[in-house]
Amino acid sequence: MSEQILTTKEACTYLGVSYWTLIHKLVKEIPHIRIGKRGNIRFRKSTLDKYLDEQEKKSEDNLEQDLTPNRREESIVELRERYNKTNKGKSIEEIMQTVRTMR
Repeated sequence: MSEQILTTKEACTYLGVSYWTLIHKLVKEIPHIRIGKRGNIRFRKSTLDKYLDEQEKKSEDNLEQDLTPNRREESIVELRERYNKTNKGKSIEEIMQTVRTMR
């Protein structure tokens, strides 16, 4: 049994995207077949499945990165360290007092 080949319309339905999105964006990312003089585009169903699996994997990786604990806390710690270096260990209250006296 040969592999199923989809037209652009069928591929749009299968992927759940518009024709414009498929032709102008996804054709650059998804391997495809051009047929005939006019260059009609066809897609192997297995290639579309592989593309969907890759996109799902990317989104899982992004979720894992976003959920990494202490990501925000690390940046706060870095800001505190930079603050302490530039202000030579002065407390915020001391700096605010200095600013008030300068006015």
